[in-house]
Amino acid sequence: MAKMRISPELKKLIEKYRCVKDTEGMSPAKVYKLVGENENLYLKMTDSRYKGTTYDVEREKDMMLWLEGKLPVPKVLHFERHDGWSNLLMSEADGVLCSEEYEDEQSPEKIIELYAECIRLFHSIDISDCPYTNS
Repeated sequence: MAKMRISPELKKLIEKYRCVKDTEGMSPAKVYKLVGENENLYLKMTDSRYKGTTYDVEREKDMMLWLEGKLPVPKVLHFERHDGWSNLLMSEADGVLCSEEYEDEQSPEKIIELYAECIRLFHSIDISDCPYTNS
């Protein structure tokens, strides 16, 4: 694996984990699954060209902190800017990927029900104090 641009502090936090490049998703961020003995973590990294965009992991960190207690989101464990990179260390979210859970599902109705449940959950959140807009 290529050398990661992380601080000595972050290096110490993840040194006991096995690092696996995560290839799910479409984000331009570098994402690594950190496999531990009792837990898995994720490290998401973006370089400075994404600062202020929807791909900025600092923005993602702020949104996860705001959503904490409102939705089941990963816990933010560490955030830093180091050597031109923004690095976000977070817990693994509970649950399974929909694509894994329903990959053999023959009934699209089940998948539609799951998506509808998720949309209801999103719509139940009071956004009056949300720090972000998508405009």
